[in-house]
Amino acid sequence: MNTRFLTRSNHSRRLLLARVVVALAVAAAALRGTGAHAQLAPPNGVEATSVPLAAPAGLAYDAAGNLYIASVDQHVVRKVDLKGIITTVAGTGEQGFAGDGGAATSAVLDSPAGVAVDGSGNLFIADTRNQRIREVVAATGVIATIAGTGVRGFSGDGGAAISAAFAGPQALAFDAAGNLYIADTDNHRIRRITGTTITTVAGDGEQTFSGDGGAATSAGLDSPGGLALDAGANLYIGDTHNQRVRVVSAATGIIATFAGTGSKSFSGDAGAATAAALARPRGLAFDAAGKLYIADSDNHRIRAVGAGAISTFAGDGEQGFSGDTGVSSNAALDTPRAAATFGAGTTQSDAFTDAHNSRARAVSSNGVIETVAGLGATVAPTLVLSGANTVVYGTGTLTATFSNQGRTGSGTVTLLEGTATRASATLSGNVATLTLPTLPAGVHSFAASFPGDSADPATASGVFVVTITPAPLLATANAVSVAYGLPIPALSGTLGGGVLSSDAGNVTPVFATTATQGSDAGAYPITVTLTGSAAGNYTVATSGTSGSLTIAAAATTTVLAIDANPAYLGVPVHLTATVSAATAGTSGTPSGAVNFFNGSQQIGFNVPLANGVATLTVSPAVGTQPLSAVYAPSTSPQDWSASTSNTISASILPDPDFQLSTTPSYQTVVPGQSVGYAINVLPLSGSFTGAVGFTVAGLPAGATATFTPASVTPGASSSSTLMTIRTAPVTGLLRLNPAAGAALAVGLLLWPLARRRRYIARLTAALLLCCGSLGALALLSGCGSSNGFFNQPPNNYTLTITATGVNVSGTPIVHTTTVTLNLQ
Repeated sequence: MNTRFLTRSNHSRRLLLARVVVALAVAAAALRGTGAHAQLAPPNGVEATSVPLAAPAGLAYDAAGNLYIASVDQHVVRKVDLKGIITTVAGTGEQGFAGDGGAATSAVLDSPAGVAVDGSGNLFIADTRNQRIREVVAATGVIATIAGTGVRGFSGDGGAAISAAFAGPQALAFDAAGNLYIADTDNHRIRRITGTTITTVAGDGEQTFSGDGGAATSAGLDSPGGLALDAGANLYIGDTHNQRVRVVSAATGIIATFAGTGSKSFSGDAGAATAAALARPRGLAFDAAGKLYIADSDNHRIRAVGAGAISTFAGDGEQGFSGDTGVSSNAALDTPRAAATFGAGTTQSDAFTDAHNSRARAVSSNGVIETVAGLGATVAPTLVLSGANTVVYGTGTLTATFSNQGRTGSGTVTLLEGTATRASATLSGNVATLTLPTLPAGVHSFAASFPGDSADPATASGVFVVTITPAPLLATANAVSVAYGLPIPALSGTLGGGVLSSDAGNVTPVFATTATQGSDAGAYPITVTLTGSAAGNYTVATSGTSGSLTIAAAATTTVLAIDANPAYLGVPVHLTATVSAATAGTSGTPSGAVNFFNGSQQIGFNVPLANGVATLTVSPAVGTQPLSAVYAPSTSPQDWSASTSNTISASILPDPDFQLSTTPSYQTVVPGQSVGYAINVLPLSGSFTGAVGFTVAGLPAGATATFTPASVTPGASSSSTLMTIRTAPVTGLLRLNPAAGAALAVGLLLWPLARRRRYIARLTAALLLCCGSLGALALLSGCGSSNGFFNQPPNNYTLTITATGVNVSGTPIVHTTTVTLNLQ
């Protein structure tokens, strides 16, 4: 035995003591009977060869020479220190998943099969049936998942390792750069974590043999169970079911067969490794000299390849247990699982797990083999609970397997959850199949209990954690259609997929949509959720034929109005198109534009709506004009449908006018006197609604004209005003006839003499009176003579009367007429 481990004599004494301790512990478990729900945790702080291992698999040395062993069926990772003392470093012995973020010794593992230690002493575990890779930090002892979601499958390449899916990961190995390699066994791939990113470096996922000479990622592997890297970072793969060891070149990524012919048998020692036959090669390890050790499992040997030649390092090919303290090549092994090497020189050992002998064994530098951990088979019975860790609600079975030195147990196995009995079944061939009852979706922790029989004591399994997932249901929504702006109708559908009869009436589908009364036209999916006391036990998805909610464009009504009908030529006509929903209760206001038409001729182009109204000002031609409007809805989204308005027959009349007439047309007037003319305004082409004002031109000098009233508004009938002409009176010198002139002249000559003589004055006055009388007679003699008033000839004046008004179009209208004024 190597000096790292206890002496043989000490080993024997302590082995006897440990077996007594184990026997007492087993007996105590038997006394607990069906109340025992936890598997017996392996003892700590004792000699490694005094306590059992259960299906040991992967193993690895740290830099100090401590040996780590994955004990699969104990659901723990154990450490054997340099003094040969064994302790648990991860796992409680219960089967399940728990503990991330806490102490690794309080965590729950499920069938860990692989271990590796990095350069900092951190321990990495392939937590196989938990589909995870977990790390135990050397400085703190805290465990955490670094890769894997816990769901069995394949995904995640190129992304974060924590989000990747695995299928039964087993072997682990580090390269010199600190990259972690994982044998993703049931995915038939080798994957690598660099930093936190995961990728596939070998295997295309097909369970086959192919690809030698090509890219490793295109090669077919079959259940790879071992990994190792040489000093050049070339990757070696135990391609287990292909009966080969294959190598991937670090430089090129090309894969090739390194050892094995592909035939499951034993041959080839002392010859080329590629010509040797292997049988389910699994774990691999390199020693410091570059020799590769292969756990040739079904050949029950450890084989070594150095300088291209293969040889047997340990095992004689017999399946069994023997040979401790003897030459390693003469020992009997039983299905060795993995290998590990530590350093070089005479004080170090090459170790391997002798899986079905429940031991870890080591070969010293002088070729002597010895057990370094494990008792081999024990007298205590075991009850192992197994099955799927995830089952669908209302389904699932677990298997309880009894074992005790090959004996067949008899009796009933009970499945417990806490203190509650969930199922029971009779052992048949040491196996009891326990059908899970209908339990609510969620995480359940079970344990199996065997009360013992006449030959076997009572025993109980470890805790087995099962996640019950909701049962899938498929819903089909009934298609629904509704016009835009109307309330969303009630939604309905059918539910299929198998609601358990016990849940009838306790699961109700509720169909809903994100669309609301104001949602735009289009198709909207109908979703479904479940309500009811049993809803949490089901998940629901919509089927591929599930209907949707269709919101169609809402029907519209367009109404055209005109502000004047009839209207007049030249007067702008205002058209108003009002677009509204055709169905009462429709929310929203139509948007888009309106096109206006006069018959088939378009007169208004894409006039935008504002609050549902579009207006257009036009000036149609005289006549009857058929006016209409067409609503063109917005196209994105098209919530409204097009509509055509009513047709308005617009009557367009000529612009109103007027004409003038006078009564009389001829008048005679004496100076200083007045005369009047009646001026009539008669509307033409309809009602003339503007005010008509008047002016006159051509009046005699000094004459004035007034109009009463000053203006008229004829409307639909005639109106008149009175024009009054007032002439100026006569105020200038009079013309005298000859007699009167003579008399006046005599009077004027005699006037100076009147101042000299009183009589002369009287005479002069008389003469003056005479002359004045004669003068007056002379003046009066002109009246009524053919020469005019005061012998002035009469004149005719043509008076031009101008009437001005503004018609309805705002255009000034001017008309004139004339009358004659005779001034005496």
